[in-house]
Amino acid sequence: MPDHTIFNERPQSQDRALRVIEKLGYTFVSRGEAEKKRGFLNHVLFDDELQTFLSTREYKYGSGKRIFSGGSVAAAIRALEVKNIPDLYTANKTVHELLRSGKSMEEALPNGTRQSFDISYIDFEHPENNILQVTDEFEVERTNGKFARPDIVVLVNGIPLVVIECKKSSIDVMEGVNQNIRNWGPDYIPQLFQYTQLVIATNCDKVLYGTCGTNAKHFVSWHEDDREWLDEWCKKCSPDGAVNEQDRALISLLHPSRLLDLIKNFIIYDNNVKKIARYKQYFAVNKCMDRIRNGDKNGNHGGVVWHTQGSGKTITMIMLTKLLLQESNKPGSQIKRPRFIMVTDRINLDKQIRDNFINAQMRPNRAKTGKGLVDLLKNNENTVITSI
Repeated sequence: MPDHTIFNERPQSQDRALRVIEKLGYTFVSRGEAEKKRGFLNHVLFDDELQTFLSTREYKYGSGKRIFSGGSVAAAIRALEVKNIPDLYTANKTVHELLRSGKSMEEALPNGTRQSFDISYIDFEHPENNILQVTDEFEVERTNGKFARPDIVVLVNGIPLVVIECKKSSIDVMEGVNQNIRNWGPDYIPQLFQYTQLVIATNCDKVLYGTCGTNAKHFVSWHEDDREWLDEWCKKCSPDGAVNEQDRALISLLHPSRLLDLIKNFIIYDNNVKKIARYKQYFAVNKCMDRIRNGDKNGNHGGVVWHTQGSGKTITMIMLTKLLLQESNKPGSQIKRPRFIMVTDRINLDKQIRDNFINAQMRPNRAKTGKGLVDLLKNNENTVITSI
């Protein structure tokens, strides 16, 4: 890419994006410092930050808490390196499962026994406890000895979770999308994208996002539902007071609590395709959760979510189901043993929904007759049921 193009992109998009992200609470790490932290250009983790964070993780023992041992911390770091996994999809899925659930580590206890506890890579409940960083010109060595250099990388606890390509306003934002897709290919830098959960392309006037593996045509824009929240953060983060679409989208997607919510609750792996929620699905699911927890002003806990054809009804259902099940497993939760019945009006749609749930690692039961539905409902272990 010619130097004058890079120069034009930097002040208009890339430098502005960095300033906005910094004001969201991320610490800027210069390119030179980032390369020192990585050690080698084919390595993409900030090991010191990852070790620092993991060394603060605790597990409950008796009435108190204990810090994980150095051996467990080292083992957790090795587990995250996901070596010897041949394809990007499987490596990325493995990383995502580790990020969401942590890694089980066996600890020696004071009473002489050993017991396993989960060590977490991210503190999802308290975003402020994480090490939030952003860096630019993130040069990564390819297998052929050449290099690729994403414009901006956002890291949480030393893990590169977001990759951003910036273009000046006169260049189609799809060039940034295609550049990201090229970069996660096997001949470029898949070792970076095995950690990436959010992939963004921007040209100031338009921002598109997806995740690792998203087809170019499925990169979409974000439209914030909470306008008051967004306006408040735009005032805090705009470098010059003149807010543009890039500012709004980056704030909406990268505010620490939003980013962690998206990563934990709004990514699924469906039939060898990784999918992240569109903004309508995200806000619909969260509003459903609020209604179920708190009810409306009249005390009603039910409601209707309206979808148009092709807008992702099944993904909304899967994400809501998983979030409700997760909520029900929390100590003291008001949601007890939830059950889900998906009712459609066509046999082929019923089968499709069942298959989607299976692909998303859920175990639905399909009722083919009315009697079959009654029988499935009698067994409380049948959590997810589909029927026509």
